[in-house]
Amino acid sequence: MISIELRDAEGALITSASHPSEAMLCVDRAYIPGDVLILRGAPFLAVQMDQAIPEGIVYLPGERMTWPV
Repeated sequence: MISIELRDAEGALITSASHPSEAMLCVDRAYIPGDVLILRGAPFLAVQMDQAIPEGIVYLPGERMTWPV
C-alpha cells in the first residue's frame, strides 16, 4: 500500500491518500511553513512532488520518506 500524508508543524494530519499501486494527493490550500509530506509503501517509488518537478525514482529507507515543504 502506498500512502501520502500532509501534516502540519505540530504533526496534525491535514489530508492523506493511499492506494495499493499508485497514490495521488491533491492539496487545496497553500503550504504553510512547517508542513511535511510523508510517503510510505516501498523501498523505491516513482515520485513527482509537484507538476513543475519531473518524476524521479527515489529510495525510501525503511519504506518511508519525510519531505519538509
